[in-house]
Amino acid sequence: MALKDTEVKKDKIKSLDHIILSCAGFMGEVVTNKAEAVAGDDYSFRLNLISRAVNPVILENVQWLSQPESVNRELSKDSLITIEHKIQIPADAALTEPYWLAKPPTNSGVFSVPNDTLIGLPEAESPLNVLLGLKIGSEKFQVKLPLSFKKLDPVRGDVVEALRIVPALELKFTQPLYVVKENEDLHLSLNVKVNSSKQFSKGILNLMYNGERIGSTDVNSLNGKDSTIDYVIPKTKLAAIHSSRLQMDANFVADGGTYNKKQVLIQYPHLPSLQYFTPATVTVMKGDIQTKVKKWGI
Repeated sequence: MALKDTEVKKDKIKSLDHIILSCAGFMGEVVTNKAEAVAGDDYSFRLNLISRAVNPVILENVQWLSQPESVNRELSKDSLITIEHKIQIPADAALTEPYWLAKPPTNSGVFSVPNDTLIGLPEAESPLNVLLGLKIGSEKFQVKLPLSFKKLDPVRGDVVEALRIVPALELKFTQPLYVVKENEDLHLSLNVKVNSSKQFSKGILNLMYNGERIGSTDVNSLNGKDSTIDYVIPKTKLAAIHSSRLQMDANFVADGGTYNKKQVLIQYPHLPSLQYFTPATVTVMKGDIQTKVKKWGI
């Protein structure tokens, strides 16, 4: 009985192709030694292929993201074939985050997932893939290989994880809370981490409160990958804000881009790395805060 549902038919054919390739002993991966990448930058990748089938497997072509290449090469039986290629990450590549954290939550107890087909999956499929055109006998197959990071761990052996896309520049306050007394200036420090290979020669650091800029400074150069910027908000500006507790935001504008996020990276030995991003914010407490506790215990 022929399947009439087009989507079901495609899914079944895809499953059969996967079974045939598994029976052929085919293994493929596209890996780099960098765990993180920035949209728009170039990275060196290795395409590793192995076929253990008796019947020859022909690699006809490779689609390196947006760059097609004709190969027409037979994979030697039970032998590793490595093809090195430099790949540019698309400029519009989205930051790598869990699909349930990519959008603001509906409320405090419900995540926002625009694509309900993802619900229940441990992670979404990688949007960055190299496509292989294979031929076994007279049948042709298309194989999708995600861009991945690979390292050799002395205990765990080969560790392969999805390539994580990070912003070109990360911004965060050096501490989550500042306490300032009345009639005193507020001294802030922000950490700037440059992930991109390009240089940020000039930029503007803005400090915001309730959507309005309360301070800014020109940054003519960033020394190295990590830099700390100190800034002082005068007491006159603080006095004009009639609140004892305020939340400030920061952003860095450079080369036509605005950067206002910091990375939160969670890593366990038995789980894949998980990253997400939060805004560069800080809480400021104003007033004469005193500690009168003499004894304390745990």
